[in-house]
Amino acid sequence: MGLVVSSNEIMIKDLDIKILLSLSYTDQFKYPLTKEEIFLRIIGQTSSYTLKQVEGELLKMVSLGKIFVRKGYFFLKGSGKHIGTRLKRKQYSQKKWLEVEEFSNVIKHISWIKGILVTGSLAVNNVIENDDIDFMIVVQENRLWITRVLVSLFTFLKGKKRSWNGRYSNTWCLNLWLDDKSLELPKRLRNIYGAFEICQAVWVYDKGNTRSKFFELNNWAIKFLPNYFSFQREVGLTEKGSLKEDHDSLFAFFLKSLNTFLFYLQYLYMKPHMTSEKVKKNFAFFHPRDTKKQILGRWLRNYKKIIAHSIQATSPSNLPDFILQTIKNSREESECLVLATGVFDALHIEHLNFLKKAKKLGDVLIIGIESDLRAKEMKGLERPINSQELRVENLLNLHLTNNVFVLPDNFSKSEDHLRLVKTIMPNYLAVSSHTAHLNKKRKIMDAVCGEIAIIHQHNPKVSSTKIINGKSL
Repeated sequence: MGLVVSSNEIMIKDLDIKILLSLSYTDQFKYPLTKEEIFLRIIGQTSSYTLKQVEGELLKMVSLGKIFVRKGYFFLKGSGKHIGTRLKRKQYSQKKWLEVEEFSNVIKHISWIKGILVTGSLAVNNVIENDDIDFMIVVQENRLWITRVLVSLFTFLKGKKRSWNGRYSNTWCLNLWLDDKSLELPKRLRNIYGAFEICQAVWVYDKGNTRSKFFELNNWAIKFLPNYFSFQREVGLTEKGSLKEDHDSLFAFFLKSLNTFLFYLQYLYMKPHMTSEKVKKNFAFFHPRDTKKQILGRWLRNYKKIIAHSIQATSPSNLPDFILQTIKNSREESECLVLATGVFDALHIEHLNFLKKAKKLGDVLIIGIESDLRAKEMKGLERPINSQELRVENLLNLHLTNNVFVLPDNFSKSEDHLRLVKTIMPNYLAVSSHTAHLNKKRKIMDAVCGEIAIIHQHNPKVSSTKIINGKSL
């Protein structure tokens, strides 16, 4: 739990969570996955899972109702209709690939072009009828802006040039340009989004072993998508171009000077239209919108919705897998384990102080929050104001622990509390001075040789209820 999508390493142990992450990423594109595609898209720093293990976990998840399968495609709840969408888009994509062949057969004769890649939706056969085709072009050093003029002229003559305002559809979009000395993506793109872009791109032309150099220089992506990156790195091409460099030094100097002149000329023309584009002499990223932020934002929102069932205990003795794994690891390491429970609805300073003290009490802190149903029973029908998923997210954002789960709906009796404590076996149950039923809780902790720890004095001036009612100081 507690996913952070950045250039940092992704450390997720549970295979079912990795599968849900993969499905929630592609679900935003209406793109259900086969078992082989899920295997390739396993997310994490390392992946020692075999295809057979992934298939076994998929069948288990289907039997538990976590995901669904039809016609060999696995999908999230409510996304079964996307199977028909994907098959229809595959038909549209086949027509687009004929255009790719027409484009590449012409521009590959420009001697400075060293790589032609198809990116975006077509790379995974997921276009709609009037979608644009996105290309990335790799060129020889100091030839990028000369080449761009020639390629743009060809797209204009074919009636496929895209306008700055994006009014035209079904065009050829020359979105990405790199020279062969700038093949490594900049640090701002070295994240899960960038890794997907690298792995999903289809090389339709490779000259001078440029493709191998590209994957070698961008091997940072392997920590995000180890299976996908390794697979794509080894895939061969049907056609490779022979390498011919400019050897005439005088002619090369002239071309370099012309390239610099054309760069400044094109840059001055583009500058009034530019928004989030990144343009320099050795590369150009023409994305008028922050696509990365949009995709990652939708992914996280989607993931948080579908993961909700995995963070709630079905009974006091049947906890989420990641909590059970935490308990197991703590016992093996002889760590001091602390349990804290509560509603944690409108988080305030007293909650924060309490949880900071609870964390200092031992080595590992586990937080159990009351379910929405239980919160209504305890606080009234108007509560909670924040859903259990949002309350979990808010607690995770405090960065005091990743071990936050939702207590079962049926959790009102002392025997329920005892079963939970026997499952977790905490060394301490952290409570505040105003916690109800202290004597009963002491007896429960005595049964597992644990202790009640009153770590925080109640401040009657601050509470979630008073904050919600606008009465708190």
